[in-house]
Amino acid sequence: PTPLVSPTATATPTETATPTPAPTPTATPVAAKFEVTSLTVLPTTAQAGVPVEASVTISNLGGSAGDFSIPVTLAGAPVYTATGTLAPASSKTFIFAVVRSQAGTYTLTAEGKTASFTIASPIIGLQDFSLSPKTVGANDPVQTLANAVNTGGSAGNYSVTFRVDNAAEDTASGVLNPGASRALFFTTRKSQEGSHAVAVDGQGDSFVVVVPVKAQLPTEEKITAATTRA
Repeated sequence: PTPLVSPTATATPTETATPTPAPTPTATPVAAKFEVTSLTVLPTTAQAGVPVEASVTISNLGGSAGDFSIPVTLAGAPVYTATGTLAPASSKTFIFAVVRSQAGTYTLTAEGKTASFTIASPIIGLQDFSLSPKTVGANDPVQTLANAVNTGGSAGNYSVTFRVDNAAEDTASGVLNPGASRALFFTTRKSQEGSHAVAVDGQGDSFVVVVPVKAQLPTEEKITAATTRA
């Protein structure tokens, strides 16, 4: 008999596992980051009561849009607040006025940036000094004129003394705003013959009192004697 042939076993293929792709990481958005990139004030010297122009620039250095509110302070007190919305890599400039009435130096501050301006002090002096007339009779009026002028940057007090022959006869005082002037008038009368010196806070002049010479009339005795000789 023909021998039986045993069937050959067929190998079962091994399944290869398919790798699972790693998830793509989601980028975390960069938050908005605001910074004061400029703070200026012009002019840097001003008169009292006259506004100076200040400007502050806010920049968004972050990666997202956002809202901001940044105060500008002076001596610790807010004088202006910059507010708004900025896209990434954008800036905005704000312009505002600041007024001060007293002499001194003032500093604005915003997020570490500073800018200063000065209100100038008062400078008060006398101008256009004059005296008239310069020759008078006894007890005739002599008038002195001077203008008090404030050429400084803030209001100031003045006090002026009018002297004749080094003796104080009158005073004038008051307050002058920046750029203002005031006419000061003084009048004196002297009976003593001769020159008299006038001074108003370092400026001065003089006038002369002239007393007429009285003609001496001949006495009755001299007239009689003259008639007898004739």
